[in-house]
Amino acid sequence: MSFGQYSERGSFSSARNGRKYSNDQAVHVWAQQNEQHGSNQKGSIFWTGPTIYSYGTHFPMGHFMPCGEVVLINSDGASVTTTAHQRRVRMAVNHRRTLYVPALASLCDRWGPLALLRSDRDESEQGRGRLALAAYLAKYGPDMGREAFDYLAALAKLNGSRLLAKAVKERADKSAREDKAARKHLLDCGKAFAAMSDGEFFAHVAEHTDRYSFPRFIKDMRRYHRAASAAKFTARKTRLWQLIALLDDTAAIQRARKRNDIVRANKYAREHITTIRALIQRATTPLDANPNAQEFHSGDWGRLQSAIRLLRDSAPRLRKSSIMGNLYHFAGANCAHESKLEVERAAEFRRTEGARREAERAALKGRWLAGEPVRWTGAAADGSALLRIVDRDRSGTAEGEGRLEHMTLETSQGAEVPLRHALRVFQFVKLCRERGTAWHRNGRTLRVGHFQVDAIDTQGNFTAGCHNIGWSEVERVAKEHGLFDLPAHDFTESKAEANA
Repeated sequence: MSFGQYSERGSFSSARNGRKYSNDQAVHVWAQQNEQHGSNQKGSIFWTGPTIYSYGTHFPMGHFMPCGEVVLINSDGASVTTTAHQRRVRMAVNHRRTLYVPALASLCDRWGPLALLRSDRDESEQGRGRLALAAYLAKYGPDMGREAFDYLAALAKLNGSRLLAKAVKERADKSAREDKAARKHLLDCGKAFAAMSDGEFFAHVAEHTDRYSFPRFIKDMRRYHRAASAAKFTARKTRLWQLIALLDDTAAIQRARKRNDIVRANKYAREHITTIRALIQRATTPLDANPNAQEFHSGDWGRLQSAIRLLRDSAPRLRKSSIMGNLYHFAGANCAHESKLEVERAAEFRRTEGARREAERAALKGRWLAGEPVRWTGAAADGSALLRIVDRDRSGTAEGEGRLEHMTLETSQGAEVPLRHALRVFQFVKLCRERGTAWHRNGRTLRVGHFQVDAIDTQGNFTAGCHNIGWSEVERVAKEHGLFDLPAHDFTESKAEANA
């Protein structure tokens, strides 16, 4: 199965032909569930109805349940870019009740159980949907959280505890069946090899193994022997042990050939031992007597360690020689010193790199707040979103009231709304502060772009979707752009007024 941008599976063309947004804005608009279709600029993120996808309909990232307050999130992983898309989706719905489930595609497919359980389906289709959902829970139930399991079990009108117990039992039974099949496979292979003569066995080894797979074949033969021993097949166990002994003899021949290679390696090491000794002498010279000693520690230590490993691994006959003794003594004496230097260098690098990244991020934040065309995501110290006003009129010809049409308010979480709408919110928030009253959406709404304000407290802090915005940030932006003196006003609407 292919995932992400490498998938060849299709997507809903109507979704990709809908309105296009930036990556962050696309997931925020989907989270409001006010538009049926839409996508990002490249079409790699798109949604149709309650479901949002990454690169294709084979990988849904999130799905809104009909109640609108519960969102199913795909817990499966995919490509690097799809993982980034999933992170944006989780952020956009963090104010909803989110339930993580595996294999979300099998749930929210157009003919999946969630589609069959819709209220507009007839009773027979809903019955099939409940059966399909029960089958899904039996397969994936042990892999999901209890909250998600109980929610889906309630949709299927099943007892969650009994269904989970049944799913766990079925999973255990499946594991037992797989273990039984594995044991049978080991016994069958052992039986086949035990029935071979020596000539047939070596012909099989010569045909099906090479120098790389031969050690693995010996391990497999030992597994067959252990299986026969556990099953108390005495004759088969004895014959397999005889074949393993023959393989060990063959391995001994291979080891003898390897020893010849080691002899050649020893000869090679002796030819270069003088160079290694000179390297040691240069490294052990005191710093004041050798100005190049520091250069050695920073550059040549790796070469010396490689030389030590070479002599240790490929020249075992030299291990007791005076040369190897000098090498190991030097390595032991200097490893602690070198390790200390490495730790200090690593700590210094983390400090300088951390400071550099913080400075770069602070500079990027300043450029973003100044209205430059850069992307920055973050939050204030209290976790609330930051704001900026951007002029979309690249020609600079619009003036006065007409200029407001081209201006946009952006949040540090990637959402965008027209400035005209944002000013209506500002004026109503100002009214709530002056009156000292809180407001919650309860029949009357306050729309701002694709979003709605959910609640405002007496201090002027408000919530809109996944955004928490403080009054101090609103006040800063309003004063910075000369908008703070706008009069307080109630711009909330009833549902009938909003649809008019």
